[in-house]
Amino acid sequence: MKATLKYLLFPLLALSLTLAVGAYAQDKKDTSKKDEKKDEKKDDKKDDKKEDTKEKPKDPSKEASTEYYPLKAGMTWTYKSDGKTFTVKVDSKTEKKGEGKDAAECYKLVTRLGDSVAGDATGKEVTTELIAVRKDGVFRYGFENSDAKPPLCFLKLPVKAGDKWDFDSKIGGQDVKGSFSLAEEKGSVKVAQGEYKNVITVSSEGLKIDNQNVSIKYYFAPKVGMIKQVVTVGGTPVEIELEKFSEK
Repeated sequence: MKATLKYLLFPLLALSLTLAVGAYAQDKKDTSKKDEKKDEKKDDKKDDKKEDTKEKPKDPSKEASTEYYPLKAGMTWTYKSDGKTFTVKVDSKTEKKGEGKDAAECYKLVTRLGDSVAGDATGKEVTTELIAVRKDGVFRYGFENSDAKPPLCFLKLPVKAGDKWDFDSKIGGQDVKGSFSLAEEKGSVKVAQGEYKNVITVSSEGLKIDNQNVSIKYYFAPKVGMIKQVVTVGGTPVEIELEKFSEK
């Protein structure tokens, strides 16, 4: 399931899942060590106790836009998580993908390790993805040179709080299924880049990874796009938040 989850939204998801699983494993390890020490002390007094377990698109062939996911050549987002920095940049070229009602002009987003300098991403390339904004939503058309069939909608348009939708696609030979729900944040959301109002969220729960419950929540701000992402694995959350944004 780990292989399919990374296709859901952003390349950063794959990275955050790795961090989340690592954090969860470390948390379990630390908890285990603490329990062992407690048990050693209890051995002198009493026996050890066992640990408790417990609507169709109207005209998708035409380009559309949304302030919650702006896409222009040169736009760069720098994110930070657990001391690591990642940069996502919109390439200067677009690519026509899909057939029939799914045909759309896609932007190529390149994710690299490290910060950005004057809008130019530095560091090793992590992966690429193809994204298109249609009148009915923002869709992922490709990931790591693999097409999404059909394209996967991760932000339904027009934006409406309370909307829910299912996704059922195949990317890189992997089935990607689940559902998303959209909501509005009542207050402002603060990240390293600054404080944003009128933020919306897209969430997916009930996913599984290594037999652990996984929930994903994304925060989108007007004119900026994704400002924050939270992935929780087995109760252990990992956050990725926006540190810099450039429209060059």
